[in-house]
Order: sequence, then C-alpha cells, then structure tokens
Amino acid sequence: SAEYKRRWREKRKRELEFLQNTDSDTDNALHKRNCNDIRNNFEIEDVDQAGIPTSEGSSRSTSPTPSISNSNETDSESDDDSDDGSETSGGNYSSSSDDDFADLNLNEGPTLADELRQWAGKNAYTRAELKDILSIFRAYGHADELPKDPRTLMRTPREVATIRKCGGEYIYLGIKTGIIRCLKDFPEFDSEIIKLIINADGIPLFKSNGLDLWPILGMFVHPHPFVISLYCGEGKPNNCEEYLEDLLNEYNELRDNGFVFDNKQYYVKIWCMLCDAPARQFIKCIKGHGGFYSCERCMIKGERIDGRTVFLATNMDLRTEEDFENFKYEGKHQHQLSPLVEARSGLKCIEGFPLDYMHLVCLGVMKRILQFLKEGPRLCRLSQRQIRQVSQMLQSFRGKMPSEFARQPRGLNHFKRFKATEFRSFLLYYGFIVLSDVLTQAVYEHFLKLVVALRILLDENDEFRNENLDYAKRLLAYFSDQAATHYSASFTVYNVHGLIHLADDALKYNVNLDIISCFPFENHLQILKKLVRNATNPLVSVVKRVTELESAGIKSSYKCILTEVSKSERDSWFLLNNSCVGCVKDVLSETTFMCADFFDKPLSFQSGWNLFFGKSCKRRTEKG
Repeated sequence: SAEYKRRWREKRKRELEFLQNTDSDTDNALHKRNCNDIRNNFEIEDVDQAGIPTSEGSSRSTSPTPSISNSNETDSESDDDSDDGSETSGGNYSSSSDDDFADLNLNEGPTLADELRQWAGKNAYTRAELKDILSIFRAYGHADELPKDPRTLMRTPREVATIRKCGGEYIYLGIKTGIIRCLKDFPEFDSEIIKLIINADGIPLFKSNGLDLWPILGMFVHPHPFVISLYCGEGKPNNCEEYLEDLLNEYNELRDNGFVFDNKQYYVKIWCMLCDAPARQFIKCIKGHGGFYSCERCMIKGERIDGRTVFLATNMDLRTEEDFENFKYEGKHQHQLSPLVEARSGLKCIEGFPLDYMHLVCLGVMKRILQFLKEGPRLCRLSQRQIRQVSQMLQSFRGKMPSEFARQPRGLNHFKRFKATEFRSFLLYYGFIVLSDVLTQAVYEHFLKLVVALRILLDENDEFRNENLDYAKRLLAYFSDQAATHYSASFTVYNVHGLIHLADDALKYNVNLDIISCFPFENHLQILKKLVRNATNPLVSVVKRVTELESAGIKSSYKCILTEVSKSERDSWFLLNNSCVGCVKDVLSETTFMCADFFDKPLSFQSGWNLFFGKSCKRRTEKG
C-alpha cells in the first residue's frame, strides 16, 4: 500500500542519514552493511502499480472481475507462479521495483545488472539457478550492483491480472502495445498504414493433461510476431465472440482514429487472418473440415468414401462475401454468424482468410502423398525394396544439404514425425530426385505438377510469379482432379481439394505464399510453450516470462544464416546475378562441372530455378 511504502522510505532515509553522520570508520562500515541488509530485505516489497496498456476505446462492459495471480515474493527457489485468488480491478499488474538500484543505471552503457539480465533471458535460466548466480556475484563484491532476488533483477511483474473467460483463464495485452514495441525494435519501418496479420491457434502445453494455450498473435514486420492476448484452458475457448471481443474493440478504435508514436500518426488495418483449418472454422463459425459443405471457397458437396469425406466434383460455384455476411449458408456451411461480421470489422471472411500452405500443402498434401506411398492401397503403395531405396537416398543426403536448410533429410520410416519444414524440403528440393526411379512415369509427372506449381507460387520474383500464376492454378487443378486416379478416391480430402483455390491467395495479396504462411507464428508458439515451466498457473508464467524478456530488451530472434561460399559440400554452390549457378570445387582447379536440367516437363528450368544434375569433367593440360 501507499502507507507501507511511505514508512519504508522514511526508515531507509533515516538509516542513510545516520550512516553519513557517523565519524568512526568502524561504525561507518557497520552501518553501511546494515543499510545493505535493509535494501536486500525490502527490495522485493516496494511495489509500483502499473496498468497493462489497452485501447481507450476498448469496451469492458461484459468482462468478468479479474483475479490477481500473485507469485508470493519470498525467498523460495521454486519457479511456481502460484495464485492466491485475490480480486482487483481488471487489466493491471504490479512490478517489483528497482528503486534501490536505480542510481546504478545513470552511467552510460549497460551495467552489470543489464548484462546479467540479458544473459539470463537469452539462456532461459530458472529462478533457482539465477538466484545461485546472484549469490556468487554478491559474495565477490557486487552486492551494491545486484539485487538478492532474481525477480528484482529480471523486473518480474509481482501480480498478473487474469479473468475467467471462455471457460478458462484469459488476459488481454493489446494491439497497440505490441505495435509500439515492434516500432521501437524496427525504427526503419516507415509506412503510416500498419497492415496487420492476425493469427489464432492452439497448442497443447502438457502430455499429462488437456490444458491448451490459445494466443492471438499479430505481425506486421516479417517474421516477428507479438502477443495480443492469451487464453489457457481445457481445449479451445468455448465462446468465439468473447474470445475476439477485446481484439475487435481495440482494432475498431485503431482503424478509425489511429494512434501517435514518436510524433507520427499511424493507422491499423487487419490485412488478413492466418490460421489452420480448425482455427478458421472456430473464428468463422463454419462447419469442420470433415463436413460435406466444409470448403470455404466453393459450394462443392463432399461424399463419404472409406470413412473419409472426399471432394471429387469440379467447377463448382464460388462462395461470395455478401452471402456469407447475410448468413445465406446457414445449416450447410455456417452454424452461426461470425463475430467478425457482427463487429463490422471490415475483414472479409472468405478472401480475408488465406489458405495457409504450411498446413494445407506441407502438413496436408505432402504428408498424405508419403503416407499413401508407404501405407496406402496397392494402386500406389511402394514395395519394401523401393521404400528402402528412397530412404537410403535420403540418408545419403544427410550432411550434404546447404546450410540454409534447417533440417537434414530422414528416411521414410520417420515420415509421421516430419516437421513442416521437412515436408517442404522434400516437396521443393529433393523429393523429385528420390522418387524419379520408383514411381511410374504417370505418377511421377503428376507429382511434378505439384512441385512446379508450388515453386511458382513461392517464387520471390513478382514478375515471374505473376506471369505464371494462371499456369500454376491449372497445374494444381489438374493435380487435384487426377489425384483419385493415381492414389484412389479416398485420397482427395479437404486439403487436396483446397489446392484448387491456393493460387487465388497469391493473386489477391500479390505476394509469394511464404509471406502469408503460418511458419513465423508456429515458431513463436513453440517459444511461448517453452516459457511454461510447470503446470501451476501456466498463463501467469507465460506473461511474466514475456515481460522479463521485454524488460531485458530481447526480441524474437531467428537463426541468421551467414552466406559463406567454400569448398565444403554444404557451402560450395552459389547463385549468380544472371541466374546461373556456380560451384566451388577447388581453388585454381582445372575441373569443370557440366550441368543440365533435371527435368523439362511440365516446365523447363531455364527460368532460373536451377534444379539440375551434374557431372565433373577433368580437363588435362599439356605440358610444354
């Protein structure tokens, strides 16, 4: 309380004045040690109330009373963020004060505490480990520079206000707060219109219970997402309208009135919402991907084959935004009107939700192809000898892929545990190599159509991509239409049918599909999951760890690949400005390397994709 802080400051002031008026050197040292003890004993107790920034226009009329999760600031070495169940006003938290050490931050440059705070944040040290480190530093003469408790060093919020909402715990951090933080981290951003990408997705926290974390993330500087709100509970939120309420209220305010930062006016526009299929269906309030009318883009009706809902029809009528907003698809496609429509957010519920290629193609179609080749019907299943052949070739690539590849290839016996990046690498780079000798010509050419189409849609060259956009759309339509012929009718499920509509997103947003993919958000979800250290108040734990990282000045970072050209297999290939490929074989070598296109159907690679096979040709020189 304010009275408690006043009494503590008066007592501290008297002790310091007594220290200054003491003449004896012995008494001076004694009282100096006493003052340090007072600082150590009270460093956690000086509490400053600070509110989590929220939009002034946000409506809280329907929000329940929040509960304060208190970390019980004692000398306990546990990393638990326990909840005492006390009640207070919504949206506020209090932070452990660094008043005792504020005078140490007046010098230019980072202090020992700053360096230690950043080091601890980057390496994710636990509270107990950091407390031991602080004890060592303080024992060797740094007691005046470092606090006794790691929570003071990390500026951990003492209390985090969460509310009961949507069947679980919920906290709203705000759009504006995250945007301003990104503007500080990326001052080179110069547009006054902030095109915001929103992501909502769930991630299980533990294997032993059903607790899920459902954050709403935002991003306008690729690939650096920030947290807007957090929900934690058993399964997904039970009320979509409540889940999106704070987001839509603040967005409408920022869209209409904007905000000022660093003497510059900014306006916010939600560019699109990127989600996987279950999250899209939750937010748009439509049928699940197993429903007969589950396609979000057209009116196709599915049918049940071998226990799967498949989509075999073609050339169906497209859905329209007007019919969706007027609830014309009630019963078959929509089960209620989406909060996005009711809140008049301006976000289109059909075109505003791109079909994320990470989930649809990598984790959907590509995984299904490998599953059918390994375990599918006899029509397409490979023999055990062929599977071993493919796996051996994949294993032979290990350690030889360029450094830009995040993961090295694995055999087909691990395909069920492949990450999305592994399916992407298989599809775009080495799948057509290892499958060339095991698939029939018809199936292989069918697979190449998917490869070429995705390479077009992922090409960073806008001119090339736009020129071949219609061709990519035809290739994907052909792949989806003929998939039942090569893999059986049960193959053409929701994801395979969705390929027909994939090129429409590249056309509408005029970017390659990697810009409107969930890869950055999925990476950030894993970061948030790692911030949860135990099952006691996981939501509070995430908020505190995020606040600590922000206090330390640590932003979301991704591995930066340094471009290095050398003789090693992984770094010997490079691309020239004229789209030709060079290979460093040796310094001053007399060996040339002859290259040819790996395939020329359905599209030649003279366009600059540089997928080829090669052989070395030693050149002899005559000695004169």
